[in-house]
Amino acid sequence: MFPLTIKHEISKQEAQTLIVYEDAKRRRSWASEPKIRKYDYVFNGRLRVSIRKGKYFRDTDNLKIESRLGEILIELYEESEVVRIEREAREEAARKREEEASKKRLCRKSDFYWNFQHSFLNSG
Repeated sequence: MFPLTIKHEISKQEAQTLIVYEDAKRRRSWASEPKIRKYDYVFNGRLRVSIRKGKYFRDTDNLKIESRLGEILIELYEESEVVRIEREAREEAARKREEEASKKRLCRKSDFYWNFQHSFLNSG
C-alpha cells in the first residue's frame, strides 16, 4: 500500500558535497549543510491520489485507480470550488479591513485639521 522505505546510500556526488561542507566547517567558513535524504522510497506498484482534507483514491486488489478517473476529476473540481470560495472570502475580509483602516486614517486626519483650524481661529 505505502512505498517501501529503505536506508539511503550516499552517492559519489553527495559524498563529495558532504566533504566540501565538512572542510568549510573545519575552516570556520560559512557553509550550509547539504540536504541529503535519509531514506529512499521504493514504489510498490500501487498508486494513490490525495486531495485536500484527507480525501484520497488508491489502487486496490479489486479496483485500479484508472477506472475511477471520472470520480477523481469530479472530486478535484468540487475541491477547487471550495478553495476558490475560501480564497474569495479571505480577499473580501482583507479588503474590508483595509477599507476600515483607511476610514480611520481619514477620520484622524480630518479631526487633526479641524482641531488645528479651530485652535488657530480661537487664538486670533
